[in-house]
Amino acid sequence: MSTNTMITNTMVNNTKTDNTKTDDAKTENTKNDNIIADNNLAGNSIADNKDKNSLPVVISDTAAQAEDVCGVLLCGGKSRRMGVDKASLPWGSGTFLQAVAARLDMFSEKYLSVSSNANPNVNANADADQDAGAGADADAGAVSDSGSGEPKNGQSERKGLAPDWIVLPDKVPDCGPIGGIYTALSTCTAGWAMVVSCDVPKVEESLLRVLMAGRTAEAEIVYPVTSDGRMHLTCALYRKSLLPVLEQHIAAHDYRLRSLLDKCRAAIVPLDSVQDSFLEDMLANINTPEDLENVKTGPENRGRREIKKDKSSREFYLRDDGIRIHCKLDFPDNKYRQSVPAGMSIQSGSDSVSVSGWNSVERTEGDCDPGTQKLPLLIIFHGFTGHMEEDHIRAVARTANETGYAALRAELYGHGRSGGDFRDHTLLKWISNALTVIDYARSLPFVSEILVCGHSQGGLLTMLAGAMEQDHLKAILPLSPAWMIPETARRGEVLGTIFEPEKIPEKLAAGKGLCLGGTYLRTAQMVEVEPSIRRFKKPVLLVHGSADLAVPVDCSVRAAEMYPDARLVIIPEDTHCYDFHLDQVVEAVRAFLAEQLNR
Repeated sequence: MSTNTMITNTMVNNTKTDNTKTDDAKTENTKNDNIIADNNLAGNSIADNKDKNSLPVVISDTAAQAEDVCGVLLCGGKSRRMGVDKASLPWGSGTFLQAVAARLDMFSEKYLSVSSNANPNVNANADADQDAGAGADADAGAVSDSGSGEPKNGQSERKGLAPDWIVLPDKVPDCGPIGGIYTALSTCTAGWAMVVSCDVPKVEESLLRVLMAGRTAEAEIVYPVTSDGRMHLTCALYRKSLLPVLEQHIAAHDYRLRSLLDKCRAAIVPLDSVQDSFLEDMLANINTPEDLENVKTGPENRGRREIKKDKSSREFYLRDDGIRIHCKLDFPDNKYRQSVPAGMSIQSGSDSVSVSGWNSVERTEGDCDPGTQKLPLLIIFHGFTGHMEEDHIRAVARTANETGYAALRAELYGHGRSGGDFRDHTLLKWISNALTVIDYARSLPFVSEILVCGHSQGGLLTMLAGAMEQDHLKAILPLSPAWMIPETARRGEVLGTIFEPEKIPEKLAAGKGLCLGGTYLRTAQMVEVEPSIRRFKKPVLLVHGSADLAVPVDCSVRAAEMYPDARLVIIPEDTHCYDFHLDQVVEAVRAFLAEQLNR
């Protein structure tokens, strides 16, 4: 056995950045008395409202439940700034309206809130909340229905939605989003309404579940606040008990959603931490043609979690047993540029699904010839509750490109923009996804060799898939690999939650309003990792932070002792996602990849 262990010497700076925003730094949308006491969603965040006599509302971390919630899709805006009806704008294979409706399909009771104005080009639910801090703009699409406020089942089909959607014209016209919310709450049988405007097509089920986890016995509104201080009141939960307050505001012609916060108990869900950036991005405002272009291209000023698209970056979906796998393929800039395989080009947020294969006829000017230019490929998998745009995942992809590798990132079952519900994901489904991605990589004619990298649960996946595909891989890079999951599951513990190993619960809280299904635990108990570790004979790079509280560093130490050809890099005092010394992780990966080029 040849095990090389390296401990980097740079120590962590323990001085933490103060996240408190001063009054001068707040945006105009947050000039009220709502405060965010903590930016941690795990049960410690406190929301206070303008009523100083009310008690603070603590955001719970219990598993979100949708049984007493209906979905309400707001589509009554004039779309003045966009210039065209936002609800019907193309998004992926459908429209803005269909993209948001797909996320609300998780609710059995669903309403399409439209204006009662008979003119489809001049709609009532317009800009009443433009200066009200509504977050996702209240100027949300121009779908219109004439009527008297009565539900209209069946009319939803002409808007491209399923028949179980009920078209709901406003009972009180010309009062903006508050009218749609009032009509929905006075009609629905559920105790809560999940209200989402049609101009946030990037919204995903994961964000909705986080909001549902914020419900408490006292709260009547649950809404997110993003890192820029914006309150998103048109992507929020409203309680049916709020009806009297809504009636008072409508009677007083006060149509501002923000003004409701003066009269009710509100729970704030802050999305201001690094790990919340993916959820925050789902609330990207799309109010103008420029906004739409920015969301499509992912400009640098959208934050570190997006990469500007150009000829060297392509997104697409693969299919695995009927489930779509969201992938992004990045090429080294200005060196190797490949055209997109036929049928694979998509826009951000697309529901399009790719087909396998490579069409050499569709190469663009400047692209290399797949038959003559070869380069290595690094496949990268995220971890549990992760996604491909996390800082550490992007950093590894960027490092691979800089070292001369193509980088293929994939989001796995129940995560990111891939198919499947988080609750239903299992290690076996992830293994199937990984093998599908590896098989696809093997089919690409420009690929000379394949390496696989994964973080946390993705690191465990890398260990398992590496052993299964050893003959097709050159090396693997498990980063902070959580290969203790099967071992602890057999003892009756996962993610710090204890259960009886012989009596598997049907669900298990997983934090941030998410929950795991019992099948995850059952399959985890059956997985044996150690034989896979010992079976892999090729080069391995293990990287781990010594202060990792999620996955003990001993996991990597033990794995390094079992692998025949392993290098272990321990980052002193760093965390599970390398919050302090990501640069040291990057250098370790760069050195390892460069070394593999010469082997």
